[in-house]
Amino acid sequence: LSLYFHNDEPDPATLDTVTRLTYTACWKHYTQMRDEYKGAQTSPADKRKWDSVQWAVDFFFDHEVTGGYNHLLRFLELLNEELRTGKHIVITLDGYASPLHESQYNVNLSKRRISSIRNLMKEWNDEALLPYINNGSLRIEEAAHGAPDTDAVAPSDPLRNPKSAKSVYSIEAALDRRVDIIDIKIEN
Repeated sequence: LSLYFHNDEPDPATLDTVTRLTYTACWKHYTQMRDEYKGAQTSPADKRKWDSVQWAVDFFFDHEVTGGYNHLLRFLELLNEELRTGKHIVITLDGYASPLHESQYNVNLSKRRISSIRNLMKEWNDEALLPYINNGSLRIEEAAHGAPDTDAVAPSDPLRNPKSAKSVYSIEAALDRRVDIIDIKIEN
């Protein structure tokens, strides 16, 4: 399950590793940026290619951003059902950032993204999961990696250039800015 974020969010331009924002707040802000993403795409001379680029942005926002959020909400419902039966569950969250900043900045940004997921889990459904988090029945482990495959990206690559619209608004860059739920372990 992948959950996507806009560039340098939440809480841009900080080295903080936690945020007060929930993923719901991040998601709502991100979904309002669809037209901005569409407008930032370079217009290919070929109308079919332009339509394809616009379709790709719509697909990303509908299926990846909103689809991921909806899957998360369903996952939390199922998680709550399992915890109510007395199970102990460990969830591992993996955070990533696009390669625009130095490594430590990206690791901290990834931690803020994970923090927003934690915050949503604590507040979800009138804090239904909070007692399980507090008593240790639900543990959330994390790995904040920063930018994926940064060594494989050439320094001149537009995805690494902060002045390039492609580094912020391309689907390739957007796919790097995420938190993945990569593992779920039921301990009893």
